Amino acid sequence: MKRLLLILTVLGLSLCGQLVKNGDFSLGEGEEVSNWKLGVGPGGVVEGANRGIYVIGEGQDCTYWLSDPVPFSSNGTYRIRFRARGVKAGNGTAVTGPVFANIDIGCPKGDWREYTNVFVAPKNVGGENSRIRLGQWHSRGRIEFDDVSVVPVHAIYHSEGGMVLGEGEKVSVSGYECQLQFGGAGRNHSRVLAEHNCGFNTNRWFFGENSYVTYCHQIGGRTQGSGKLELAVNYHVGGALKVEASRDGSNWLEVASKSEQGQVEVDLPASLYPAEKIWIRLSAVSGKKVGAKDSDPGSFQVNSYKYAASVSGTPTEVVGSTQYFEERVSSTGLEASILGIGDGLPGGANVVRIKAKNTSGKAISLVPSVTLTKEHATKCDKFDGAKVDLPAGGETELTVQYEVPGTGKWELQAFVSAGGEIVSAFAT
Repeated sequence: MKRLLLILTVLGLSLCGQLVKNGDFSLGEGEEVSNWKLGVGPGGVVEGANRGIYVIGEGQDCTYWLSDPVPFSSNGTYRIRFRARGVKAGNGTAVTGPVFANIDIGCPKGDWREYTNVFVAPKNVGGENSRIRLGQWHSRGRIEFDDVSVVPVHAIYHSEGGMVLGEGEKVSVSGYECQLQFGGAGRNHSRVLAEHNCGFNTNRWFFGENSYVTYCHQIGGRTQGSGKLELAVNYHVGGALKVEASRDGSNWLEVASKSEQGQVEVDLPASLYPAEKIWIRLSAVSGKKVGAKDSDPGSFQVNSYKYAASVSGTPTEVVGSTQYFEERVSSTGLEASILGIGDGLPGGANVVRIKAKNTSGKAISLVPSVTLTKEHATKCDKFDGAKVDLPAGGETELTVQYEVPGTGKWELQAFVSAGGEIVSAFAT
């Protein structure tokens, strides 16, 4: 079933997001699909009420469709959604997502299922590597795809005790630790990712000529006193991994290198500390150029990253988390952004916080609200916040307290209304 979008016609409003043209494959005739091409066949078009595309695998091949180039922003964060199913299919995996950040989802079952992943675009994104690729690798049978969307998302992190920590980060009596979860919902995204120009596949970075990944570790106002880095090179056919560290992101000190498969463990030099920020850069020395065709594994891959440091301040226990929000509605008269959603747990301190700035040139009255909808449910729970009168040019923080009725998967939507009309909307 196609996803329906509510078109808002209020003056100054716009629906945000969708970057993929003809994501439901409805435009085109016969075996032609507007804004898409069959990169490597066999494959074709699923005809019927819900038009889609398919590829066929013969067990030892890779077949796929490619979209027109998508206008990604350098180092922008995005979410892809699509539906897929297998028809008498088995083995191998469906390959999905942008060329620079492929996600293997396994071989889909026979019923339609929605898939979603978050990814960060490289610094030098564009051209052939900015296409969306949907296909299969070493599968047998037919895999179908439909309803593809790619939208920008905002990452919201856990804030506590003057610290902001994302998924995989924590502060304890033992100090600070960052263990990145490459196989989680955020894939190559993390709070500490400063910049990258590197390929990614499912749960690992793949490096080739001119590839690099830069992280920056800052823990509120706490000073780091010493640090240790642990990495894993899970695949290697050429080139070398160079590991560098810095206090300012400009002056770098090489701390390790690896030209074979295996672990990298290094105590960072004392000359880097004490510091409020520590930068880590992983880069490829020589190695082949990474291409867009098929599933290029690169010259070597890194599938594990852990940084630990001693920190100043009172010992405490804080665990980071990351939530991703799509901006679904925006207004020319209001700048709005999500600041946080609280615990997001049954019985927790659940408060949505929205930063709002009035750019309309006149005073407005804003009313925030939140809805929670359980997965597969048709009804939602709604919570309203207090009305706030905001003068022209004024800024404020809108808050809405909400309750999570029980366990399970919920979609949270946050709205800001003015004069009874929605002027801003966000959704997980």
